[in-house]
Amino acid sequence: MNELSEVARPSIVEFLSERGLELHSEKTGICSVEEGYDFLGYHFREYPDKGRMKGNKLGAFLVTPSSEKVKAFCKELRILIKGYNEKSLYELTRKLNMKLRGWAEHYRTVTSQKAFDTVSYHVWNALWRKLVRRHRKRSKDWLYKKYFKRKKGNKWIFVTGKGSEKELVLFQISYVEIKRH
Repeated sequence: MNELSEVARPSIVEFLSERGLELHSEKTGICSVEEGYDFLGYHFREYPDKGRMKGNKLGAFLVTPSSEKVKAFCKELRILIKGYNEKSLYELTRKLNMKLRGWAEHYRTVTSQKAFDTVSYHVWNALWRKLVRRHRKRSKDWLYKKYFKRKKGNKWIFVTGKGSEKELVLFQISYVEIKRH
């Protein structure tokens, strides 16, 4: 693999130089598709699958959100949740909904269900810790009855203003339908 890439490098450099471009050795890396690589927030990798031998294709080529982007987004959401100390939970839910929807729309065209589940878990965990800290003397049963409701078989959906006309449900990123092109 490496010998072939070194043979191809001069022709690539010549091709780019004709167009006024150049190849930066410190920015350019050559790797196997089986190892995978990150590019623009996505992770590209071919996973071996002997049952899918069709022509030259040896396995399943998957594009997923890169793990660094998922970790960074979860960290951003945790910081947002921790930062809303004295502000209303309605505003926090509104802001979380905007961020979660935007991130879901960006990554819904690739294999991202595991990433969505991870984000959903981290958001729920951070919200639960915030509620426990906010209501230290209240029981967990009281917290559940005040802030959560059952929807689509899931009984842990976070809701602000429960029962009022200003009721706002937290966007469930793990329920986003993946639509591949």
